[in-house]
Amino acid sequence: MTATVTAAPGAPPSEQEPAALRLTWRQVTALATALAAAGIATRMWVAVQGYFVIDDYIFLLQASVHPLASTDYLLRPHFGHVMPGGHALTWLVNWIAPLSFPAFVGASVAMQVAVAAMAWRFLVLVFGRSPWLLVPFAVYAVTPLTLPSYVWWSAAVNALPLQIAMLASASAFVHWLREGRRRQAAFTVVWTLVGLLFFEKALLIPLVLLGLGLVLSPERNPLRAAWVLVRRSWALWSALAVLCGAYVVAYRSLVERFGARPDIDYVREVLRQGLSEAVIPSMVGGPWRWFPDFLTPAAAPPEVLQWVATVVVGGLVLLSCRRQPARRAWAVLLLYVLVQLGLLVAGRSAFASIISLQYRYYADAALLVALAVGCSVVPGFTSAGLPGEPRSGDRSSTDAVIPRRPARLAAVVAAALSVNLVVVGSLQSAAGFADLWQVNPTRAYVETARQSLQDHPDAVVLTTPVRIDVVNGFFEDRLAAQLFHRMPHRAGFSASPTSLVLLDDEGLLRHGDVAGVTTQDGPEVGCGWRIPPGRDVAVPMRIPVYRWYFTLGLRYAATAPTRVRVALDGPARSWRLDPAHSVRYLPVSGGGGVLHVTNLGTVPLCVRSAVVGLAVPTGGEL
Repeated sequence: MTATVTAAPGAPPSEQEPAALRLTWRQVTALATALAAAGIATRMWVAVQGYFVIDDYIFLLQASVHPLASTDYLLRPHFGHVMPGGHALTWLVNWIAPLSFPAFVGASVAMQVAVAAMAWRFLVLVFGRSPWLLVPFAVYAVTPLTLPSYVWWSAAVNALPLQIAMLASASAFVHWLREGRRRQAAFTVVWTLVGLLFFEKALLIPLVLLGLGLVLSPERNPLRAAWVLVRRSWALWSALAVLCGAYVVAYRSLVERFGARPDIDYVREVLRQGLSEAVIPSMVGGPWRWFPDFLTPAAAPPEVLQWVATVVVGGLVLLSCRRQPARRAWAVLLLYVLVQLGLLVAGRSAFASIISLQYRYYADAALLVALAVGCSVVPGFTSAGLPGEPRSGDRSSTDAVIPRRPARLAAVVAAALSVNLVVVGSLQSAAGFADLWQVNPTRAYVETARQSLQDHPDAVVLTTPVRIDVVNGFFEDRLAAQLFHRMPHRAGFSASPTSLVLLDDEGLLRHGDVAGVTTQDGPEVGCGWRIPPGRDVAVPMRIPVYRWYFTLGLRYAATAPTRVRVALDGPARSWRLDPAHSVRYLPVSGGGGVLHVTNLGTVPLCVRSAVVGLAVPTGGEL
């Protein structure tokens, strides 16, 4: 940083301008890199405080049991999300490092680095080289608005590729407007397609592009500006319309509509919460405080912060509204947030009042926040920058100059203080989020189970479901054998073992038994219930059992290998029985007071006794 003196050519000494504060562009870029590094490091620190959360385990389980090329897997909706790209990315990371939380954090950090670099490039592309770019970039790099969706994999796998696609598409769009190259128009469409592969919210990318075009347009009448923009780029808009239309048709064929029609008062409250308690406080480093929610902490900003944020953001909007680009940028941001809240009400109506405080639903709005702040603070930026270069600086210059005129110096000081306050507030918000994010009881269970399975590679473990707080799903959709399927050098799982070893609720391997209802004694001494080849016998239970997913402990005797089919009043399944053993543990589902056993072999089968119930640990740790 050097101090120089600038003066108009031939001006007398008394009219010379004060010294100027000169930053080389390399120094500005270094400061931007430091801001990006600080933001990414903060998010990485928050991420490692936590662990996988419910939806993460669902993704991991599916990635473990499906091949990458399976269309059923890639196109499987997840609570309204169609995300073949997200499924593929999860599969690849899990294939490289199965069930490794650090690996998924690393994948998220790698995408965050790409997003930060692309965001800086986009701001330079729009505004030109200026040290004032550090203000919108600081807001973008450290805002808590993106924190939850960057540290939680289930949100990051949607939000980060969407941010990459949105930034790449917007950059290509600006190049198209300025240069008119068809290649850039094609890139705009291709990157929109990439975004749609990860998140259906990429349908809003054309809205972002239209808003960006209006911000850059010199036309004073916004309707005429929109008409000129559409007419000039009709082929591009047509391609985007065809792409988005085809996607909507495919989406509706895969996803059933859910959600109810809320009343107007409910909608009004959701809009108020989303703006005053979520988006606006985040622009000054809020919310500072969070409250624990089902998946990720939700914003709980103190009332004083809500008022301060409203005054600060409102003041910036009013002061910048004399600039046409700034007016339009703020309007585009407001419209985008309202559309997002409308989508929440339409798709998550029962929970909209809670999830409107979840920052992960607004992460993609951070780009428009940075654009609006940039339009408000970058000196000299006008819409006349389209279709030529931006007016805010000479792109060939290597220096960025901040004159030391009193008014301009005051603006510089105010901007520096604002950036510092935003950074400090964001750090406070990140620390509060981390305090709640680290409360995760599933971490100890999964890590203990991983270690237990690897410590006993020769063990045969009964296939049972993991704890309900790990995977919140139906019995057959949360089996431990599926979750740990890709983990190398581990114990094997079996649905029909000859000895009972299972994972307990702490993740330890322990000997067990079946606790439940036994069958009545058979009529033949020493055999129990004799079943001739090809015959079915209804073995009565001592008392009926309710309908559920049970383990059947079958004690039998046979003189040769045979097969048996067993069922309650639910589906029947057949299993092989080895005469070298006398007990087999089999899965059964259903209920009732009779166990149906069919001998599918060629030798008689004796069923000495059976018990239908739940597999429970009864012995010590292996």
